Amino acid sequence: MSRNLLFSGFIPEILYDRTTLEELMLSEMFFTGIISTRIGNLINLCQMKVHSNRLVRVIPTELGALKNLTCLGMKDNSIGGFIPSEIGNLNAL
Repeated sequence: MSRNLLFSGFIPEILYDRTTLEELMLSEMFFTGIISTRIGNLINLCQMKVHSNRLVRVIPTELGALKNLTCLGMKDNSIGGFIPSEIGNLNAL
């Protein structure tokens, strides 16, 4: 999904329970808040695109556990701080 004005607010916590999820495409959807540390549950995730939302705070270190991740798009948010060193574990990026 992308560019859908029907979805907004926080990223639903239930998404982080979908361990078989391979693609998370939530760009341009007016999501706010944070990317939960529960993102590390998505062990089969290959692509994650959450750009052009209103996400804040920091990149969770748990992203570094997603060994299958080959595409990560997070631009145009209000995420700040340092890029966690755990992101260096993502050899497929």
